[in-house]
Amino acid sequence: MERFLSAYRSKFAPVDPPRKGYYYNIGLDIIKRMRKNSTGLTPHYPTFKEFANYAITTPVSFHDEHWDLQHNLCAPCDINYDFVGFYDNIKADADLALMLMGADEEVTFPNVEAAPEGQGSETKMKTFYSGISQEEFTRLQNIYTKDYDIFGFKKPSYQEIVNL
Repeated sequence: MERFLSAYRSKFAPVDPPRKGYYYNIGLDIIKRMRKNSTGLTPHYPTFKEFANYAITTPVSFHDEHWDLQHNLCAPCDINYDFVGFYDNIKADADLALMLMGADEEVTFPNVEAAPEGQGSETKMKTFYSGISQEEFTRLQNIYTKDYDIFGFKKPSYQEIVNL
């Protein structure tokens, strides 16, 4: 669910100056499909709720790579990977991958600094996901069930996220 939120924040959340091009056009399509009265287009970007409902009601085959199913992108059942790293352990996994590749010791993965208090992913998850209903959350999460299963992630409940 973090990746889905990251896609929204990266491609559709308001920024100054406003986005143009590909994701601007997808955003307009989301607004036209999800907003009951889209003539005024205010706000000029899809809300997270609109984006979630767009993903829920759009066939997965039409999802953009930024919110597509991870197993569609990396074909874990078709490719015999030597190494799979996880973002949750990015520093340790990257260092291990570098060691396994035989990289020189001076080649290291940069340290990742924690977000300032109140600005981390848990806070953002709570802020955005509390804006959709539990039913919408469940329907959205169900789209990604196979990814959770294949990659061994625990599916968080709606309450776990909105009560962080």
